[in-house]
Amino acid sequence: MIEDLWMNIKAWMEKNVPSTEVSFLPGLKDKDFEVLSPWFPNLPEDFLALWKINNGSVKSAPSTPLMGFYLLDIELIVYQMKSWRLIAGDMDEDGINEIDRFVYPPGTARRNYVHRNYLFFAQDFRGNYLVIDLDPDLLGVIGQITHVGGEDKDKYIIAESLTHFLVLINSINADENLKIGLDSIGNPIQYYEVEENKKIYNLLDLLPYLCSEHRLFNVK
Repeated sequence: MIEDLWMNIKAWMEKNVPSTEVSFLPGLKDKDFEVLSPWFPNLPEDFLALWKINNGSVKSAPSTPLMGFYLLDIELIVYQMKSWRLIAGDMDEDGINEIDRFVYPPGTARRNYVHRNYLFFAQDFRGNYLVIDLDPDLLGVIGQITHVGGEDKDKYIIAESLTHFLVLINSINADENLKIGLDSIGNPIQYYEVEENKKIYNLLDLLPYLCSEHRLFNVK
């Protein structure tokens, strides 16, 4: 299933924004994942399956395969893991590793700004990351997708797994409100028109709308 979902996303990019030349790195072998074993000896099966297809996507603004986000390759994942674990340690020591915003749905994600059991897998151009949460709160699910970054935002559970996250992206791509425009220098870029003259270019900015439309995991 993960292969079909990912191929649909790539096909959508090739059809709708072909001039952006988004390229994807060749997939990994089983042994390549060993670099993550010090942190995660048991990686989610859908993560393994996707990175065996493509080891991330080449950073290419402004259009991206994941509504403003691009996939990290394994080296960048390791780099982010090391960097953010140091940040988490410093924040824990200073007693400031807790968000003061809301978690949606409540009780699903721990209130840490960043958690040591976040598996970073995608990045946007604003310093935000999508992560696989492998240590959720009591009402959460191991493998759920959430986000972390420099922007002061409420924390959303975007999907219950990486597979369901790709289902969501395919759903957004198929939505009539998703359109292709041009940026300031004439490059094609995706945007979501939530209402007339209101355009959203990044998945994180779209989350409140998706939540209100009951299109996110476990939001009733």
